[in-house]
Amino acid sequence: MSYYVGVDLGTTCCGAAVARAGDRPAEAVPLGERSAVVASALHADEDGAFLVGEAAERRALSEPDRVVRGIVGRVGDGTPVFVGRTPIAAEELAARFIAHVVREVARREGGPADGVAVTHPAGWGPHKVQCLRTALTGQGVGPLLMLTDPEAAAVGHVGQPGAVVAVYDLGGGTCDAAVVRHGEAGGVELLGRPESVERLAGIDLDELVFEHVRQNLGAAWDALDPTDPAVLAAVALLRRECTAAKEVLSVDTEVQIPVMVPGAHTAVRMGRDEFEELIRPVVQQTVEVLRQALASAGVGAADLTTLLLVGGSSRIPLVAQLVSAGIGRPAVVDTDPRGVVAAGAAVAARAADAALSTAAAPVAASVAEPPAADEQEAQAGWVSPDAAIARPAKVARPFSAVLPAASGKRTLVLSGVAGVLVLALTGGAIALAATGSGDPAPGVEPTSAAVPAPAINEVAVPQEPDPPAPAQRRRAPQQDPVEREQAPAEERAADPPVAEAPATDVPPEKPTVTETPTTTPTRTTTTTSGDEEDTEGGPEEEGEGGSVAPAGDPAEGAGG
Repeated sequence: MSYYVGVDLGTTCCGAAVARAGDRPAEAVPLGERSAVVASALHADEDGAFLVGEAAERRALSEPDRVVRGIVGRVGDGTPVFVGRTPIAAEELAARFIAHVVREVARREGGPADGVAVTHPAGWGPHKVQCLRTALTGQGVGPLLMLTDPEAAAVGHVGQPGAVVAVYDLGGGTCDAAVVRHGEAGGVELLGRPESVERLAGIDLDELVFEHVRQNLGAAWDALDPTDPAVLAAVALLRRECTAAKEVLSVDTEVQIPVMVPGAHTAVRMGRDEFEELIRPVVQQTVEVLRQALASAGVGAADLTTLLLVGGSSRIPLVAQLVSAGIGRPAVVDTDPRGVVAAGAAVAARAADAALSTAAAPVAASVAEPPAADEQEAQAGWVSPDAAIARPAKVARPFSAVLPAASGKRTLVLSGVAGVLVLALTGGAIALAATGSGDPAPGVEPTSAAVPAPAINEVAVPQEPDPPAPAQRRRAPQQDPVEREQAPAEERAADPPVAEAPATDVPPEKPTVTETPTTTPTRTTTTTSGDEEDTEGGPEEEGEGGSVAPAGDPAEGAGG
């Protein structure tokens, strides 16, 4: 079954979603061991093998120099990231991470995706986008669509066509803001220039909580050895506990943060009020980022249909309060603020593929097929290109051109006609010689001794029906010579015209084939005192039996 993948590779975590064919909403793909998202951490060993997520985080305790975090912020900066002693471009590391996620989804789905959409921070320029696109193509990820995090979030949060949505995305490593308008086909149009700022995001809030715990430890913290592997492992664990505490305070009023470092096993309490006072200055600065995006789009608060908040840290109650008060519109927090970007990316990939298919349909429909064979006959003068190529053009040819192969009967007919003509001419010459003078024979009108050359007659050789046998076309010798001379021409003229066999279903024009007989002097024999006197005058027989065979037909030439 066809499906499309959306990947949101953030600074701190990575999420993925799948959108199937049709209009069904996208579904989150569980990547983590205990949640739908996975930590954006990558471990590379000396052989080039990669581990991502929790597996990479565990290796950080023993091989911290081979674990990379926050690779999204390094894409396109031109400075390689050292993994151990090996320099690797940040975009190459990011592409390998995304390719790993796409392969994992394909393994679960049982086949490759029909399209992949990858999101990126709104503040990226063309250089950063192209760097990641090139690296993804090198990893075999595609067909590929790239779009900003706010655009994907707006697609994931379904809106009515024409709705204007301001998107505030407080993620792990960046705070993005953009204004979009929903289109008719489910897509969105970016209005103005999106805004993005680093160091005002979730990891900065985590750092504030960690600093609060460190201050509460006092002298116990100062006694820690920063080169001790056990200390480093304990501090890494404490940071994860501070992040979890931030998330708990989004739904609870207080939290106990466990501390397990060498020399200090305790817990630090933090209430929501205390937490909000720590993060208020940072959140206020993020509201200014959204104001800049609205000004760039030329949209006021009254023009907004929805003020949408996404990103993991947007679930903090203080964030919604400050953003709503700063813009002057009620804020809506998405039901899945962490996964909506990946879900929207998957839907965008599906919509992009459908748009390409729709655009290709009119092109295919505009190519008209040539008419069928029976339609060609009804269209006077129209010949399909295929027929024009398959059938050679007609060329005017003499009578010796190749005739249809089945010509045995036509050869017999021509032989009979030629025989009648010879008998008629010879009989007339004998009648004149028998008188011994120029007087005509009794009962016969005077005729000239010079036999005129026969006129050129048009001979059309029919294919069907077969002509009658030659014996039925001969005339008795005692008939009038004039009639005998005219009879062959009349009979020949009565024959139907021949039609050259067409190469296609289009009937060609019926050509008229003209025979030009060869005229040779005739020899008239006059008997005087037992000697023979040869006199030139009539046509001489050609071949055996007086048959006339076309010179160009191989089948008939053998019988001539």
